[in-house]
Amino acid sequence: MDGVELACRYSFRPNILGLCGPQSDFTLFNYVIKKDRRPKETKRLLKKFLGAFAYYQLIAQANKITDPFDYRVVEAYWIGNSLLKRVQAEEIKKMILNNFTGPGLLNNNIAKNLIKKLLPRCVPHHSFHVFYLGSVTGIVPKNLKTFNSCFISWGKVKEIKGDYLIVLRANLKREKNKIVLGKPFLEKVLYKMDNKSFIKNLHLGDWVSIHWNWACQRLNKQALERLRYWTLYNLKVINRANEPSR
Repeated sequence: MDGVELACRYSFRPNILGLCGPQSDFTLFNYVIKKDRRPKETKRLLKKFLGAFAYYQLIAQANKITDPFDYRVVEAYWIGNSLLKRVQAEEIKKMILNNFTGPGLLNNNIAKNLIKKLLPRCVPHHSFHVFYLGSVTGIVPKNLKTFNSCFISWGKVKEIKGDYLIVLRANLKREKNKIVLGKPFLEKVLYKMDNKSFIKNLHLGDWVSIHWNWACQRLNKQALERLRYWTLYNLKVINRANEPSR
């Protein structure tokens, strides 16, 4: 799998739902299932995903990687890896001001307030964008329901029923003024479209990543541990940043 395919796996579902990126079509879907692959066109589309591409660029620059679609870069954002550690908080602040403010985006005063509260230990993982910034275009509300749909969750396959999986998936809950990991729950998750799936030879007991009720990829033990680690890492730091005293 290359970085473009990995980006497609996680960007496809919110795009087809009209939540982010350019007007949706099946270019991203077709790239993953290896049907009518168009690498140049696919990259052009992925660059129009305002949020994700800004993070790819940020992570790549901090690690002196020339291609923002390098697999390691894309993986760092969606799953998490050691590249995240090399991105300084000051660079994240600059990205917020330069990429996420303006007409139709964050109000400049709101962005500055978010930057002021930002703790230096945050990392540019997808969980940071979901839990701290939220939708910079305002398309989706910033609440617990959105968090549970948008953050990259992990689930264990319990049943396979046609186009759907029944998974025991990670769940977020509100505890006082904090967002924490709650008790896992069973959820029906789409994993096929037009009888095509991003995950081949799926078995009961496999772990999958989930984005907006779509099974994006099978997770091996290492990827599962990293996804869980960086999600909980950012949750802890963001909860601290959102404390009333700050």
